[in-house]
Amino acid sequence: MALVCCLLFLRSAKVPVLPRDARPSPPRRRRVQAGGSGTAAPGTPTTVTTAHRAPPRKRKFLGIGLSGLVIVLLGLAVIGHLLGKKQQIEALNEGSRLWDAGQRDAAVAKYEEGWTAAGSEKPGILKRIVEHELSKGNAANAKTWLEKGVAESLNVPYEHPAALALVAQLRQEHEAQAKQQQQQPEQAKLLQNKRGAKYSRDEFRQLVVGKSRQEVLDLLGRPQATQEGDGFEFWDYQGRTFDPVTNRTDHNAQVEFQNGRVSNVTFVRL
Repeated sequence: MALVCCLLFLRSAKVPVLPRDARPSPPRRRRVQAGGSGTAAPGTPTTVTTAHRAPPRKRKFLGIGLSGLVIVLLGLAVIGHLLGKKQQIEALNEGSRLWDAGQRDAAVAKYEEGWTAAGSEKPGILKRIVEHELSKGNAANAKTWLEKGVAESLNVPYEHPAALALVAQLRQEHEAQAKQQQQQPEQAKLLQNKRGAKYSRDEFRQLVVGKSRQEVLDLLGRPQATQEGDGFEFWDYQGRTFDPVTNRTDHNAQVEFQNGRVSNVTFVRL
């Protein structure tokens, strides 16, 4: 169908024939009197031809064809969307007819087929789908549809006890997930501030002593330098501490690990 529409349009989009008075005139010749010391004798007329540029007919035709093709494709997309929605509505109507006739399995299949076009009827249809799946023992499929209802914040009047229990559990999980997502930026901001913070010597010592390597990395980030030897490991954090007596920044705070945990901190002044 799309191909036929395009061919009909391209056939009708012919380049218009210009009327005689609008057609470009042929090259005009003008006579110029040659003078001076040229090859022609003085007074001998010389013919100069002035060319006219032809209009860009091919480009115009190409532009019209492309514009028409875009319009045809957009029209086909709209038609396809409307046809798909019509089929979904027909499936929903068929599902209601089958449900009333007692053919619940076939009705649920039709409801699932036309779900996206259900609109304001979604709560009632979802109730039928979920409770029918639970009555058939299909708990996994029922939970999938319950999740759709919770995600879309649908107020579904469930009556089946298992449906009520599952929807309550899903709502709690969604609330906990939303709360965690809300807290993540705040926690990241606090951690970033902590990694760039400056501590007094006592604060720094209390912060790291007894911590593992990963815990120190989480709190302070990567050290500027590391050293190893004789069962010990040293991490250097520069400019992260200050002497509370003089309020001057230390050049380095050397964190000492023993048996995988911080055992001591040495401060080096500037």
